[in-house]
Amino acid sequence: MPKLPEQIAQIIEKEYQFPDKILIGQVATLCSEGPWVRSLRVYGIEDKLGLIFLTHNGSRKWKQLEARGVLSLCLVHPEYAYQLSARCQVQVLSQNGNEELFQKYWKMVRDDVKATYYEKSPSSFESVPQTLGIIVAIPEYWESLHLENDYPQSQRYTYEKQKDRWHETRIPLH
Repeated sequence: MPKLPEQIAQIIEKEYQFPDKILIGQVATLCSEGPWVRSLRVYGIEDKLGLIFLTHNGSRKWKQLEARGVLSLCLVHPEYAYQLSARCQVQVLSQNGNEELFQKYWKMVRDDVKATYYEKSPSSFESVPQTLGIIVAIPEYWESLHLENDYPQSQRYTYEKQKDRWHETRIPLH
């Protein structure tokens, strides 16, 4: 089954122009004090996995995701025409058995960001450091809001996984 509803995948590709343009989302995790929100880059969408985020495996978000395994995601179109929200289960991946995936996404990281994954900066950033972690967000529920200049003409939908497919429902704007 696709990890994204077809309509969501089309919006991300056409409106957000991903993967040609960088896609940043606000991600909320849960800690003992409550939710914590930060912006993260979506590095990719893997059909058999989900949305791919990268982080240091010693970071607070990594620890929160290891402990609770859920996140919420919000993607807002730069011109505010679309808002996509998702509730996701999470898998945190280590390099063991996932070397190709780690190599693929490590190549996308800027060198100045790569440097933060090392205690001592190496002469080359070719090899993937053991401190790199991949967060796989597996959406279970989506909401899309398409805003129009005439607000009552705006459209809002939910997408819920039901057995082997996504079920779309139009819902009120309020």
